Amino acid sequence: MSYCEQYEETILSGKTILKRVVSIQGMSIWIQQHVLLMFAIGIIICNFAWLLSCKKKLSISWYAALIIAILHDIVGYTAMRLLAIIEVGGDISKAANMRLFGAVFLLPLFYYFGAKLFKRNT
Repeated sequence: MSYCEQYEETILSGKTILKRVVSIQGMSIWIQQHVLLMFAIGIIICNFAWLLSCKKKLSISWYAALIIAILHDIVGYTAMRLLAIIEVGGDISKAANMRLFGAVFLLPLFYYFGAKLFKRNT
């Protein structure tokens, strides 16, 4: 292999490394811009794993556990936003981004009414 071929191969591999660095930086920027979505996905995965570990006790299938995990996340996020709006008297412009207490107070109601709807023991 001549010196020119070695130099050309080094440049090509350098471009590959540069492309990988740029794509990792782009992915990092995307994650920073969509951090709420990343947390939501993480929460759904954790809820799903927990429900799967309690599958026999709850007598649910894996797809029901997935649906419950997704609904838990959606209802929890909505409850946090709802309580933030309620706290300021309905003025959305004054509302904080989210209130954690919304999920704490409203999710148990969601589970209670869900259990009643599907005729589970409460």
